[in-house]
Order: sequence, then structure tokens, then C-alpha cells
Amino acid sequence: MPGGRLPKEGEIFVQADLARTFQTLASVEKQNAGKGRTAAIEAVRNYFYRGPIAKRISEFCKDAGCLLRDRISPPSTRAWKNL
Repeated sequence: MPGGRLPKEGEIFVQADLARTFQTLASVEKQNAGKGRTAAIEAVRNYFYRGPIAKRISEFCKDAGCLLRDRISPPSTRAWKNL
């Protein structure tokens, strides 16, 4: 949170990083618009889920200790009661 506190009611809450992310996604769509609407949306989807945004989210989650990653890992297995 900005300033380490929740915004007060009516206070303007700016999320500049999120705005830049949306602008980037719109730019990716625009760059692929000539390929048709479906292809442009697929390009945005790939950019978000497989591109730099996914990598940033994965790096953040890795540093924070959560399980979300930018690629699918093999499932973890563990023995339990000799099974």
C-alpha cells in the first residue's frame, strides 16, 4: 500500500505499475491487430501468461515463497505410511 497504509475513503489510489501493465497489453493487442481479433487476443494472452509479465510474477512468488510459477513443474510426491 502507498505509504504503508490503506487509502482513506474518497482518497485517490494510484496503481502506476498496473496501469503500465494494461498499457503494455493494449500495445501488444494493437501490434497484432492486423492478424485478426482472435490472433490479437491470443498474442495478449501469450504475453501475459508466457512472456515478461509471467516471469515477473514468477520471480516475485519465488522470492515470497509461494508456489505460483511461470511454467508447470512436475508434481511433488511424498511417501506416506509406506504408500
